[in-house]
Amino acid sequence: MRTINKNLRNEIKLKIMNKFGQRISLNKLYETILRQIVYNVKTNLNKTTIYFTKRMKDVKESYTEGLSTFSKLIQEHTQKLSFVTLLIEEESKLQKLKQHVPANKSQLEENYKSDIRKLKKIFENQMQQKYLYQNNMKNLTLKIKS
Repeated sequence: MRTINKNLRNEIKLKIMNKFGQRISLNKLYETILRQIVYNVKTNLNKTTIYFTKRMKDVKESYTEGLSTFSKLIQEHTQKLSFVTLLIEEESKLQKLKQHVPANKSQLEENYKSDIRKLKKIFENQMQQKYLYQNNMKNLTLKIKS
């Protein structure tokens, strides 16, 4: 076993001598290799840092863009909700007027009912949109947090 180890050492020394033309300590060779590895790791770390810095900038821009879109949507839907409120008030006024109209004017009453049904449908659609937008806002908030 010792002779095999000694032969292997001699063989390694001979190969080093053939490759480099002189005797080189294995410790120095290991040290040089380790320096090269450390240099490569530092270089990769710098590249990774630059990549993630750019990525963070892109995410921040996307976040800002999403927030501005979100603000615009909120403003737009607030206006729609105020319009719905106005329509509800008008519906209330129409119902009061309907109560004061004599019963023999069935055609007029039918017109009011159809208008009220239309307004109710509009209101229901607006409420559904409000619900969808609230869910979208929640989803955006969750995406932003994650």
